[in-house]
Amino acid sequence: MAPRARSPSFQQGHISSFDLPPVISEDALVEEAAKELNILKESNTEKLFPPACLMMVRRTIAGNGKCLDCGCHAPDWATPTYGALLCINCSGRHRGFGVQTSFVRSLTMDTWTHSQVLAMMEGGNEQFENFLKRHSMRPEACYKTKAAKFYRVNLRRHVDKVGELETYEGRDASRRAAA
Repeated sequence: MAPRARSPSFQQGHISSFDLPPVISEDALVEEAAKELNILKESNTEKLFPPACLMMVRRTIAGNGKCLDCGCHAPDWATPTYGALLCINCSGRHRGFGVQTSFVRSLTMDTWTHSQVLAMMEGGNEQFENFLKRHSMRPEACYKTKAAKFYRVNLRRHVDKVGELETYEGRDASRRAAA
């Protein structure tokens, strides 16, 4: 069997998703994600979504297997503003809200900053849905409300605190450290 060619992201210090085993323990995934986040933070530039971070966002964060707004399976778009995943149709609707309400990125085609990746790893569809349920709201009608603004602002504050930590150690550790 011929060796796999290394992706450009691997050559820049990232690990390609082809280099990650299909089944990986959550601890190993957090460790790889922490390495990728440190590289992204140190580079102080936008890069493609790091593979281990993407695997964490898609596989380990509750509710992220479906679009936040319509429930479509395997969403490929995201709003780092809320740390949530969306399908392509709902991402178009979010673009119409304006960037002050919902900033939208493709998980695979766009470049991301360190804080945007952290927002995705610290947010999650189920977390936002639970917040909306506590406020008796539904995702499709909430984005221009005071409650949604409260969520956006507090997610941003949390991400800023987590971004100040030396290394990322996973959602549970970052919540303890930021508290």
